[in-house]
Amino acid sequence: MTGGSSGIGKETAHAFITVLITGRDKNKLKAVALEIGAIPFHFDISELESIPEKAKELIALLDGKAHTLVSNTGLGMLVRFGKIPLEHFQKTYDTNVFGIVVGLRIENHQ
Repeated sequence: MTGGSSGIGKETAHAFITVLITGRDKNKLKAVALEIGAIPFHFDISELESIPEKAKELIALLDGKAHTLVSNTGLGMLVRFGKIPLEHFQKTYDTNVFGIVVGLRIENHQ
């Protein structure tokens, strides 16, 4: 489950029997994994080139098969539109769109 270290992702992960959660914040990820009994896996889905290798590592941690992919990743920024740095637009798009698409494509090919 992407975005499993807080909010809706955390609550959804808690409802599953065996779940592997990902997140960018190592400390938060470990704390939530311990709290809900999940397997923590640190990784930033916006780093698109790392997704295929990370997916292999994730699937190996799940004994070779992921049964469900819950994609709860998301970034945003609460500032005036004209004040948002261009780099933030790219990181947001890579996370919120490309990261999910690449993850789903890998899930469909396992």
